[in-house]
Amino acid sequence: MAMSVRLEYILPEFWTSVDLQGDVQAQARALAQRMTGGHTTDEAVKARAVLEGQLLSQFRNLAEATCELVLLEADPVAEVRTGTFLAVLPFRTQEGADPMDTLLAVASSHPGATVLEAGELVVLRTTEVQEATEGVRKAIRESADLYQIAVSSLPEGAKVLVTELQYLVGDPSHPDDWFMVMGRITLRDDKESQDLVEALIGLCDSVVETMRFV
Repeated sequence: MAMSVRLEYILPEFWTSVDLQGDVQAQARALAQRMTGGHTTDEAVKARAVLEGQLLSQFRNLAEATCELVLLEADPVAEVRTGTFLAVLPFRTQEGADPMDTLLAVASSHPGATVLEAGELVVLRTTEVQEATEGVRKAIRESADLYQIAVSSLPEGAKVLVTELQYLVGDPSHPDDWFMVMGRITLRDDKESQDLVEALIGLCDSVVETMRFV
């Protein structure tokens, strides 16, 4: 089901938004410029090209998955880039089904599901954690080979975890006023990083709680 509504929301100053129905390449280029600080050395230009390509691929993949809007970290958090983002998608349910039934089914099958406060809207968040070490190592190697630049590698023995968030958001009295938000946080599996993950989950919750239909 295609989204037929627009949303308003409040973002932290170190986040930005990307409209996937607009000029995605120009937005990826501008974001890469912001994230690399606009430096003009050869190494910086190559790094910017790598980042722009990665962002463009990510945005196009999300657009193919019917995502229309991405909210994401643009500047480091405590000098750490986590790649945190939220993707807004249509609510997926069978035609004629009540979204509240879907929400209750998800809640009953996920013991750790959390209900958030969002004014007249109801929000349910579920969380899953997966190891992504090999995928991250492969992406690092491919970027280094493709662009012929030095890319920081993971220390031997380090592990990377991906925390995936799913939010079901909508108005219980209006079955057509529902949408989904998918989030992802990627950080190493150590105490300091995982403490940051918990803080970022709270940040994502806060962003979703501000969402309202226009």
